[in-house]
Amino acid sequence: QEIIHQVVLPMQYYGLMENARRANSGQDAGTYLREMGQTFSQLSAVAAENPHAVDPTFYTPEEITQVSDRNPLLITPYTKRLIAKDRVNQAAAIFLTTVGKAQELGVPEEQWVFLQAYAQTSERVLLERPRLGQSEALRMALQASLDRCGKTTDDIAHFDLYSCFPIVVHEAREILGIAKDDPRPLTVTGGLPYFGGPGNNYSMHAIASMVERLRADGGSYGLVLANGGWNSKLAVGIYSIPAPANWSAQSSAALQAQLDALPHLETEQTPNGKAILDSYIVHFFKGFPVKAIIVGRLLDTNKRFYATTPMADTETVQALLVEDPIGKKIQVAADPKGNRF
Repeated sequence: QEIIHQVVLPMQYYGLMENARRANSGQDAGTYLREMGQTFSQLSAVAAENPHAVDPTFYTPEEITQVSDRNPLLITPYTKRLIAKDRVNQAAAIFLTTVGKAQELGVPEEQWVFLQAYAQTSERVLLERPRLGQSEALRMALQASLDRCGKTTDDIAHFDLYSCFPIVVHEAREILGIAKDDPRPLTVTGGLPYFGGPGNNYSMHAIASMVERLRADGGSYGLVLANGGWNSKLAVGIYSIPAPANWSAQSSAALQAQLDALPHLETEQTPNGKAILDSYIVHFFKGFPVKAIIVGRLLDTNKRFYATTPMADTETVQALLVEDPIGKKIQVAADPKGNRF
């Protein structure tokens, strides 16, 4: 269904999730945009001090969210400065070994940083998720990692929350119970939009940067959240200099079994009839809205589907921008070239 409806770009998937999260929070688009700008401005402040950052610039919230020639609106709700810079040439290396091998190789003990706990989970495809704007896989991975090393959020001094788009940072922050005015930065690099995110290798930079941070702040704990796909694959590692007292391998198989057993929605490839609009994105080209893609749910079966606006239907596209459409009733018709609403 994704290919038929041309849902292939990360900002499309995350835009659908972001708008759903915003609606669930009860915020209007303007308020939510300001919150995204405020959070990512804080990330840019870290990047501005990082000599390895692709864009070592501090941006105010307004500079991140206000549309301009250098910061165009790409897909609702994202301007260019709200999305990851993934096409960058950056490299990192990590040496992971045992205490015995480190001693054998002569690695100075003051450079050792230990992996204390970890967890990894995988989420269902987007249409099957009961709540588009929330990830149970993310919640379980974060909580399991903390539980496995007997720590709480208050015990963590340093964070790097994957920041390809604001929803991941905001949801992780909410799950961890980090207040919006908490002085602890949410990144040790500067985040994907400003430090840079070389494809799916960003989290190696986060771990390498976290190791440096923990060496300089002996005894503290650091948490790195990695993410792949569309909030699809989540991994969390907690690191610190003191060796864990009772180390053992930590399988996530039981966590994944719990996730897989949770209720999920069925999908419909050829929907027809009345439906509810669950989320949406509007594509822009040179400042003009050109088309919309939605996730909907049929009223009679509760099955989910993708749909788009027909090429000439500018009226529906404009309507999505004037008034929040999430939760509104729509009419959908199946089409071999993509369902239309």
